[in-house]
Amino acid sequence: MMIYPKLKLGLTISKGNEILEHRPMVDAHSWVRNFYNHYTFLAGAFLKDATTFSDGKMNLKDTSGSVFTETSSTSHCFRIDTAGAGTESWGIVVGTGSTAVTIDDYILQTRTAHGTTSGKISYAAATATTASWVGGIVTETLVRYFNNNSGDTLEITESGIYGYFWNTVAVWKYVMICRDVFAAASIPDAAQLKMVYEVTFDVSP
Repeated sequence: MMIYPKLKLGLTISKGNEILEHRPMVDAHSWVRNFYNHYTFLAGAFLKDATTFSDGKMNLKDTSGSVFTETSSTSHCFRIDTAGAGTESWGIVVGTGSTAVTIDDYILQTRTAHGTTSGKISYAAATATTASWVGGIVTETLVRYFNNNSGDTLEITESGIYGYFWNTVAVWKYVMICRDVFAAASIPDAAQLKMVYEVTFDVSP
């Protein structure tokens, strides 16, 4: 039986030295089909079925909506942790959508764009992923900050993790592996949002 890693999510809103809201880490049940298919691929399966993204089909669906099966030696390197400042195509991303998560989700419903004008938020560079090992439990922590310089209060209600592949024809493929919907997090102008995901693997004997 394949054991999948567990996922947790937390967030903090601050302004200057003041913490406006803190939501501690809670279980997130938000892995989507792209994650399960990629995880199975890493276990030795090949990605097949290039046309239909559904039950029993081994493939991935990128954030443009294209289903693909291209694999190569570099496809095993699925990156999520080094997104630079201003990068909204991969790393932790946020949005304002509220539809319930489904396993076939491949993008956020309404991703909030990077910027400083109305309705936008500034994506900071992702912080370096940290890892810990305690009693056979490996925990990887992903953190990203978002700064609201839009002049508005922003209501963030969804988040996710986008990663990327380098496929066999040298094209970047951006793929969402999880999506979470939560009660609105109100980000006042000049405030900062900190999003944290924890991925936990049990590798004990």
